[in-house]
Amino acid sequence: MINTELIERLIELSLISGYVKDGEAPLSLILISYPETAKTRMILKFNAKHSIEASDLSAKPISTVIIPLLDKDEIHHIIIPDMVKVLAHRPSTVDATIGFLNNLMEEGIKKNLFFGQMFEFKERKKCGIITALTFDYFYKMFKKWREIGFTSRFLPVSFKYSEDTVLEINSSILDDKIFDDIRNVKKIKKKKVEIPREIGSRIMLLASDIAKEQSKETVVVGVQGGKTKRIPVQIYGFRLHRQMRKLASSIALSNGRTIVNWNDMTELEYLKDFIRLPRNPKVI
Repeated sequence: MINTELIERLIELSLISGYVKDGEAPLSLILISYPETAKTRMILKFNAKHSIEASDLSAKPISTVIIPLLDKDEIHHIIIPDMVKVLAHRPSTVDATIGFLNNLMEEGIKKNLFFGQMFEFKERKKCGIITALTFDYFYKMFKKWREIGFTSRFLPVSFKYSEDTVLEINSSILDDKIFDDIRNVKKIKKKKVEIPREIGSRIMLLASDIAKEQSKETVVVGVQGGKTKRIPVQIYGFRLHRQMRKLASSIALSNGRTIVNWNDMTELEYLKDFIRLPRNPKVI
């Protein structure tokens, strides 16, 4: 079995996070790796009732499909198998789409004007995004997205394959053994999940560790004389702390509990190692 189970578990838990009742937006997840690493296939394995798959996203589908579904509380996740298609539109369309998603993924939207269409919801609507990008395309967008806070709205899952895994995949292709089972994410009644303070303290430390590692990431900036240099990305980890609490709550809820316990934390410790920016991808 190719070692992608924990990545797939993170996708599943992100979808389950839509059933955690805490006022926060559902988790958003972005898979980052080389081409041909089955990012899209992993995402498309999952079928969740309150999600919609959007192979492309621009002004018209947002206006005619996404906004009405949000209004009726019928979705808590938008699945975009390959973000490159969204980014292939003209710049003004891409900027408007990313701006809409940026708000939707955290503070939510209630009343807005989008490409000339005014809409207003009775209450603020929030939604998670699950998507994928290659390393190169992520870095192409990184500086711009970082400036508007878009990248930090995602839990980044950056990975690459070891030589053994590459051999295993090729052997599976040779033997015609590769297949994708559709995995249905069970609908769960929305519930509040309690995090005991001592467990919350541990989550805070885990988030701090990840933030310190992510702060080693660099971004290219212009300097005097038309030259460029790389500077470290400063990540305080406040948003990441909330995301990790949400992830712990999703683990508990997936196990039929409304209180996070230390068994849930054991799983969180394993999953934490996959939450990385591309500077230091997880080797699987």
